[in-house]
Amino acid sequence: MEMETPTGPTVAFLNFSENGMGGSAGTYSLGTQRLYVNTNEEIRVRDCKSDEGVLKHEYVHHLLWASGAAFENNINHRSAFFGWCVWRH
Repeated sequence: MEMETPTGPTVAFLNFSENGMGGSAGTYSLGTQRLYVNTNEEIRVRDCKSDEGVLKHEYVHHLLWASGAAFENNINHRSAFFGWCVWRH
């Protein structure tokens, strides 16, 4: 039996203010399977650790979605996996 390999998300670094995306540090889009990291330094201080934490956090959203976890638990951060992230909402 062949198993299908899930595709990974793409990552985009954007200034959320310039793209009408609000003021969070990052977001995950279910429709496009993209992880977005906010590059607007007026919103938060950015460095390699903060961006890494945002990517981990948003990747947890992707993994939960891909594995069929309950939508409400995913968007409401009710998974223990979010505790492994450096950055949290």
